[in-house]
Amino acid sequence: MKKMLNTTHLISLPCLLLLLSCAAAQSPILDMNYQELQTGVQYHIRSATWGIHQGDLTADPDNLDTCPLNVVMASGIPFGLGLPVTFHLAQAPDEARLPVLTMTDLNIQFVTSSANTSCNDGGVWAIRLVPFLRALGVSTGGTLGAAADSQFQIEPQGAFYKLVYCSRISTLRVCRDLTILAGQRLGVNLDPFDSPHALIVIFQRVEADNATKIKMPTDN
Repeated sequence: MKKMLNTTHLISLPCLLLLLSCAAAQSPILDMNYQELQTGVQYHIRSATWGIHQGDLTADPDNLDTCPLNVVMASGIPFGLGLPVTFHLAQAPDEARLPVLTMTDLNIQFVTSSANTSCNDGGVWAIRLVPFLRALGVSTGGTLGAAADSQFQIEPQGAFYKLVYCSRISTLRVCRDLTILAGQRLGVNLDPFDSPHALIVIFQRVEADNATKIKMPTDN
């Protein structure tokens, strides 16, 4: 009689590797002080690199009288503070003080009450087509929750992080890096002949004394 091959280890090893890969896929995101990012807490999103795209993400200071507000890189003033944001889990947008993990669907919201603007669309980031740039631009006017145009993710990039936008094409989910487009605007480049570098970022927590009230979409 032939001895039966013991396949237990052949089955358990792939399962173990799958579990390990899933566990490694999501990890806590750390701010500049190596503290975990939390939902509902205010942060500045800052470029981690030096050079032309050095600065903070903020609302376009040249178009604060319009709605929606475009998200741009405020690189004119080195280390100038941009408009703070809060992060919200897309599946639980009202829950505060939850850890923000990599590879997790998030809503990003400007603290618009701290900006000198008449735009009161809630400050939630959303993706919109910008035909003349051959790109998807990031602007306000999005929706907290699982709206497809308002979901972003944070992925590790070396010692730092990058922001991505994930869209669904049929049953396939495709994630694209956010980069700085013409006019310092944040977005996704759709030009097949251009491969821009992802915007590499770090997060600076806003001290409690400087934090301002978040203006929600339902506020007047």
